[in-house]
Amino acid sequence: MGKVKRGRQKFHTPAVKEKKPTSSDKVEVVDMMDTEGKDSSINMFSSLSDPNTNIFKVRLFNRFVHNFDILELGGIEAAKKEAQERKKKQQTPVVGDIGLLGEALPTLDLLLKGSTGPESRDIQQKTRSIPKEKNRKKQMLQDIALFQQVFKHPTYQENPTGTISEHLHNKLKQDEEMDT
Repeated sequence: MGKVKRGRQKFHTPAVKEKKPTSSDKVEVVDMMDTEGKDSSINMFSSLSDPNTNIFKVRLFNRFVHNFDILELGGIEAAKKEAQERKKKQQTPVVGDIGLLGEALPTLDLLLKGSTGPESRDIQQKTRSIPKEKNRKKQMLQDIALFQQVFKHPTYQENPTGTISEHLHNKLKQDEEMDT
């Protein structure tokens, strides 16, 4: 497969050739200061008297005046409302003594002392699904001590199977009594 050739990139636009004036292209030069021979009543603001332009300006002016009036009326209405509310507030009497209410509210010191820590609340620890290693070792040592006591007991030494079956029978009765 061969190379793909790219076209040459042009950095400059080609020069613009000027057109030579011909006899058919006539330019009429008008002297702006020369008003002789022409109607002197021409108004240079004649475009403003155009009905479409005039309506646009009138609408714009009316919109401006309308917005200004709304702002002014809004301020007046707000001032009237404030005056009415102030008057109404002055007419309402304070009912009862607020001193008793203030005494009933707790002070900041009492609030801070009440929420110092877990002493005020009884928080129960959740039982873990897998106990900590320290607790497991402690339980294992207790179980070993219990088995040693059982092995030293004289009734176990005389009849080990009978003693164990009797113990299990008593334990099952105890569990049934707890359930009912």
